[in-house]
Amino acid sequence: MLEVTTEFLMSDSVVAPGEAVIDEAFFRKYKTLPEPTKKQIRKILDAWDEE
Repeated sequence: MLEVTTEFLMSDSVVAPGEAVIDEAFFRKYKTLPEPTKKQIRKILDAWDEE
């Protein structure tokens, strides 16, 4: 899996994927994770918010 959008692949003006493309790829991958893994990731993010 390339983890980039079709817009990135079709554009010849972009050298590297931007933050929005990277975020979109991350969330696409996140959506396919099993629920226990999602729960773990949410716990980690909540722990960072508590600092």
